Amino acid sequence: MAEQAECWEVLSRELFPEGSGFAVVYGEAGSGKTAFSLTVATMEKEALYINTEGYPTYERALQMEIPATVEFTDISDEWGLIYDILKIWRKRRFIIVDSINSVFRVSASYDIETAFRAFSLTCSLLKTMSKNAKVLATAQVSLSGDVPSGDEVLKYYSTSRMRLIRVGWGKEGKAEINGEFFGMYRIEKGGFKWISCRRS
Repeated sequence: MAEQAECWEVLSRELFPEGSGFAVVYGEAGSGKTAFSLTVATMEKEALYINTEGYPTYERALQMEIPATVEFTDISDEWGLIYDILKIWRKRRFIIVDSINSVFRVSASYDIETAFRAFSLTCSLLKTMSKNAKVLATAQVSLSGDVPSGDEVLKYYSTSRMRLIRVGWGKEGKAEINGEFFGMYRIEKGGFKWISCRRS
């Protein structure tokens, strides 16, 4: 079994092969998307963590001892998300959005056309930023559970994709990158831990 540090190193190379890029991590509720993104934040010296989930992630961040240099912000609508992205334009080397499509899903129930345009603009901005930075976005899946909501837009703009799949009813699962098996993981109090992973 590869050590934790090696798994994260291999994963980083696969998600961000050019040292930058726009990676999307998706999966059903409870599959570990937030635990994954918070764990990634613990490894970064400086990052912006944008939370759109409607409940603060600070308590979990404190449990996981995320560095004080990671800035947290909460937003509740797509225009707030766009504003936050523009505010940090070219100022951050790592941006995490958890979850990129939750506000899109809510807005789409009121006005699908406007929500789609705002979502496309958000992804376009993140793609542009990802030329010089690492952008990691989690995404909620559609009702079918196989693909993220707004998948056509996410596919077009993202440079890599990772799917988290819960195994059984426990806290374990498997990860696939761009459709290929990457490893097995467990969600613990301290965050996202690899059980095993492939070596590059």
